[in-house]
Amino acid sequence: MGRRSLHNRVTTASALAAVVASLVTLVVSLFVVDARATSMAEQRALSKAQAFIDELEVELVTVESVRHLDIEDEVREFSHAGDTITVYLHGVRVAGSPQLDLATADGCKPNAESEDHWLVCQASSAPHGLVALVGQSRTDVLAHRGPLLTGGLISVLVLLIGGVFAGFWVSRWSLRPLHRLREVLEGVDPNAPATAALPRADTEEVNAVVAVLDTLLVKLGREIDRSRRFSADAAHELRTPLTKLRTELELLAEADAQRGPDSVYPALVERTAELGQLLERLLVLASPEQALQRDALVSMSVVAEEALETLGPDATRVSLQCEGDGTVLGDGGLLAIVVKNAIDNALKFSDGPIAVQVTERPGEVEVRIDDEGPGLDAGQRARAFEPFFRGRGARGVAGHGIGLALVEHVTRAHRGSVAFVGTQPGAHLSIRLPRAKMPG
Repeated sequence: MGRRSLHNRVTTASALAAVVASLVTLVVSLFVVDARATSMAEQRALSKAQAFIDELEVELVTVESVRHLDIEDEVREFSHAGDTITVYLHGVRVAGSPQLDLATADGCKPNAESEDHWLVCQASSAPHGLVALVGQSRTDVLAHRGPLLTGGLISVLVLLIGGVFAGFWVSRWSLRPLHRLREVLEGVDPNAPATAALPRADTEEVNAVVAVLDTLLVKLGREIDRSRRFSADAAHELRTPLTKLRTELELLAEADAQRGPDSVYPALVERTAELGQLLERLLVLASPEQALQRDALVSMSVVAEEALETLGPDATRVSLQCEGDGTVLGDGGLLAIVVKNAIDNALKFSDGPIAVQVTERPGEVEVRIDDEGPGLDAGQRARAFEPFFRGRGARGVAGHGIGLALVEHVTRAHRGSVAFVGTQPGAHLSIRLPRAKMPG
């Protein structure tokens, strides 16, 4: 019945409980009514047998002996409503059906071997040696079963439908605190300090879960803060020695300039610069989103133009189209890193032209980077923004796999979103940021 959920389980359980309860009630009712109907049939048959004996005794007053009575006529008179009557005189059958045999004592007993004479009741008159037996069919005694079963099955169907609706309503009402808790948890900011307690519900069980979640969120918040502080402190501590190392290598490269191409110092300076750039990126990634937020007005068109100016020879492959200023609120330096990293990523994986477009839309600004490279499949798109993720097409391409992660982190800190859109060929990166409301 679709996905498993408490809502579906409660609804199903309520419907099943209603059906089981109605079936049990039907079976018990059938048993009780059967017993009551059988008891009433026994009383009626015994009364008829006794009335038949009494009638014969009255007739004996006006005749010389039992043998002069027209017992067959009396049997026909008393046989009605499907009953069968048999009369014995001193142990010999004298009238009625031969299928009813004498019993050792008066009373009623069931006869499972015959449907037509399922219940046999016997009454006797000792002075005259008369015995009357009345047999009733199973169909007549249990005639109530048909209407009872029909009504019971209708009741089961009604209770099933009612149980489904009642279970649906009860489950929604019972699970409402869990739905509210889910909404609260969905709104929890993972970058915010985990100090505020989650709202309590009006049920003890949900409050117990909330208390555990409160404790867990506080612990996770502390661990995240500790990890971020460690990363930031480590990056700051490494920045100074790297800067000194690069300066010393640059001095050595100048002193060793006469060696020309044989000098190893220029390559060491370049590697040190790459390491410093990597360190700066890691520092940004380690920073919480709140620390990256600014309220300065930034033109994304200007940011894109300045990013193209820093590309060097690769700038010839990049075309820029701006539709408006694309003004947003944020940190201009960080947004420049976003655009620069996005363009660098396209240049790495494409040998063809790169199209950069800044577009203003109602409420948002989009920066679109399109290339003609191999693109990304669905699996790569799902992991493209993970730190240090390198897809299959990244073999032999320089980089550390944190460029797109940095783009996603800074964009989210500016209350925006980033994703690969469209289909292959090529990759199509869309960066969307809230458009700033201009005064006046």
